[in-house]
Amino acid sequence: MKVRTILYNEIQTDDAVDEIIEAVLAHRGQVTFLENGLLSEHQRIALILRYS
Repeated sequence: MKVRTILYNEIQTDDAVDEIIEAVLAHRGQVTFLENGLLSEHQRIALILRYS
């Protein structure tokens, strides 16, 4: 399985998913991309929330 983590300055906004990615990165969160199809049962996006 390929996993890719990106930095905030690597993002350009195009759609709703990109907006979510940008918001996560702007708040020092981590974004990880998986191979196509691995999140199909979750409508292609998943979030792990952590409260301090």
